[in-house]
Amino acid sequence: MNKMGIRRRTGALGLAILCGIIVSSLMAGPDDRAAIVCFLEGQARVSDGGASLGRELQLFDWLKAGSVVETAAESRMVVAFAQGDRYELKGKAKATLTANGFASASGTLIKLDSVPVVAQVLALSADSKPGSRLTAIRLRGSNPELAGLYPAEGAAVLADEAALSFALVEGVEKYRVELEDAWGNKLLSVETASPGVALSPGILKPGAGYYWSVRTLDKIKLSKVADAEFVTLSEDQAKIRKAFQARARASKDAAQLLLLARLDSALNLRREACATLREAQALFPQNAEIKKAMDRMDCR
Repeated sequence: MNKMGIRRRTGALGLAILCGIIVSSLMAGPDDRAAIVCFLEGQARVSDGGASLGRELQLFDWLKAGSVVETAAESRMVVAFAQGDRYELKGKAKATLTANGFASASGTLIKLDSVPVVAQVLALSADSKPGSRLTAIRLRGSNPELAGLYPAEGAAVLADEAALSFALVEGVEKYRVELEDAWGNKLLSVETASPGVALSPGILKPGAGYYWSVRTLDKIKLSKVADAEFVTLSEDQAKIRKAFQARARASKDAAQLLLLARLDSALNLRREACATLREAQALFPQNAEIKKAMDRMDCR
């Protein structure tokens, strides 16, 4: 079998594996994660309610039913439960979680507006680590002199809002960018002098896998080539995200923006997750937890 056939089979296999991971995570049964920390300013701890002091909490930590959370003086934490209910613990407060809310609490506990996406974040999260990546599809044919390809390494994009970008090479004026679907059908082949190509709506289909490459065009030097693979969100995933994105941005609420960032991370929309984290950071420039989340998600 020639290299092109091997590459196409690898791309199709990678897409199948990735889809399997997403489907299996969506079909997974309920676990003991009852809520997620969607905003934290100051210090907070969680314990099992016994004599143990527990551990310090950080943004996007999952909380189990039966655990006890405490916030320190002058701290603030927002917790969102799987069914969407949200609560804010403010100042020195303490509360015991159930699967649907709090069984008991002391200090300031405020009921906030519900949000509709926590169950989706829970279902899509393969583990409890923010910024975790689905790695079934990997970058191939990388060239250290032609780098920065995005989307790559299994990142997801929105079918009608996608763009292909890469880092410019010093001394190179033109590049050839090509795009194929998982079956090897060529969808795009353009020359460009810029470090990116915006894709017109309709080129990509929802819930599909794609392969793209960039090649330097130089009359004297040998061409440098790099390629990568990515996937698009399904129609249902894109619809859920779009509705919540509109709500979160309209709310100007950092906690909702941070939930949107966590949803994007679970969907493997890496660039969108980082952009939303920056929106939340603009509201709270000194928030250490948002900065740490950006580091964990490798936002630059």
